[in-house]
Amino acid sequence: TAAPPQVDLARLDYGLKARALADGVWVVEGAVDDFSVANGCNIINLGLIATAEGTLVVNTGTSRLHGQQLRALAERTTGQRVARVIHLNLHPDYFLGNQGFADVPRLATPTTRAGIAREASAYETNLYRLCGDWMRGTEALAPDTDLSLGPDGRGTLTLGGRTFDLTELSGHTDSDLVLVDRASGVAFVG
Repeated sequence: TAAPPQVDLARLDYGLKARALADGVWVVEGAVDDFSVANGCNIINLGLIATAEGTLVVNTGTSRLHGQQLRALAERTTGQRVARVIHLNLHPDYFLGNQGFADVPRLATPTTRAGIAREASAYETNLYRLCGDWMRGTEALAPDTDLSLGPDGRGTLTLGGRTFDLTELSGHTDSDLVLVDRASGVAFVG
């Protein structure tokens, strides 16, 4: 496993790095820890997947600043614009970075979208309490596009010639999405 990101508290720099998993697929690892000021509340693994249409970003992090730094990293890493964001569940570290992707379609299941609408305000309050200055200027920006899945909770998403199998499960939340990139076999699991 890789070392945790080197957070710079003085500059509010998450120290994000992309680690290649397969051709055109990267993970941006968070700390294996609880939310804290010391780690910028960055405890989530995020994904970047290059396609012919642009990059698919898997989750956006815990704050406006996290999302902005992730977007810059995505563009540097892939050399592409960000084409879509997909959220794998409703937890705050999966979507509170959306302000950095305000001009990009942000996809989630209807259950996740409803959960975010219901819980976003409480998440913001709690993360401001836990994360302090890392949260400055963060306001929830919900996903704006429903993912279409069949009655069995399965579906596909195709972007730029790359196909992703989607499966909706429940357990961690009421809608935990599993995304499998067919080209590489890499799975991102909510």
